[in-house]
Amino acid sequence: MSRKKLGSDIAKNATEHEVSSITDVRPPIKETRVKDPKLLARIRESRCIVCGLKQVDACHIKTRGSGGHDVPDNLMSLCRRHHIEQGRWGFIKFIDRYPIVGVVLADKGWTIQDVLGVKKLVRED
Repeated sequence: MSRKKLGSDIAKNATEHEVSSITDVRPPIKETRVKDPKLLARIRESRCIVCGLKQVDACHIKTRGSGGHDVPDNLMSLCRRHHIEQGRWGFIKFIDRYPIVGVVLADKGWTIQDVLGVKKLVRED
């Protein structure tokens, strides 16, 4: 029996409620990420918090791909070299190497917590 035929047989034998629950399956609504190009531009005009270099990236603490917003508490200025290092190492190792980053993150409400034996950077809301 073909898939198309099987599907139509199920729909014929199903109640109206069952059909609506089969056809109304929708992915969860994704929260819209806050985007602020002016804030990103201001961050890029500042200096790297590690080395003081003038040309910087706006580094998202919670990444854009994870839904991180363009808000002051989720951004810091890092030169390209330090931004790449942070991405390769992760925040825990990066903070161990450059303690000033831990101070900046703490000022923004971020802490390091032990979650099931793994250190994680979390935001206290």
